[in-house]
Amino acid sequence: MSDNEHRLEKVNLLQQKYQPLMDGIDRNPDLKKLLEQLQRKGEKVKEEAAKDPRGESNALRDPLDEYERLEGIFEKNIIEHCQKDVDNSAEQYDGLFNKTSDEEMKGLLLQRKSAGRKFMKEKGKDWKAVSRCIGDFWEIESMVHIAERNLGVKPI
Repeated sequence: MSDNEHRLEKVNLLQQKYQPLMDGIDRNPDLKKLLEQLQRKGEKVKEEAAKDPRGESNALRDPLDEYERLEGIFEKNIIEHCQKDVDNSAEQYDGLFNKTSDEEMKGLLLQRKSAGRKFMKEKGKDWKAVSRCIGDFWEIESMVHIAERNLGVKPI
């Protein structure tokens, strides 16, 4: 497999790679916009690759470089967004934990706190580990928001 073929494989796996994060991405217009840019760039790369099925052309190198640059920006923004989610609402959720008597909500808030800590611990490591932590964190955060609505608590 040539270098270009290997890099092109990443483009083809775009949806799979970010699927666990789609709920969180869909809630953030900036991340959604970056993902759409990345998808468009991926389509252009695929069009260029169709012209050279063996991936030997240098013409494919520039679109792949641009795709990888955009992907790096996208991943950096995902990490920053999750970092803000963890930081910005930690105190507020601690306050909610102390005020609520609902055991299910308390359990979710503890899970959220634990997932946030795990993300903070993993965030400098490889993307696969980090994205798994982000996906877990955002999934738990979604459950917290649903529980807030069910309890009639003003969402944080």
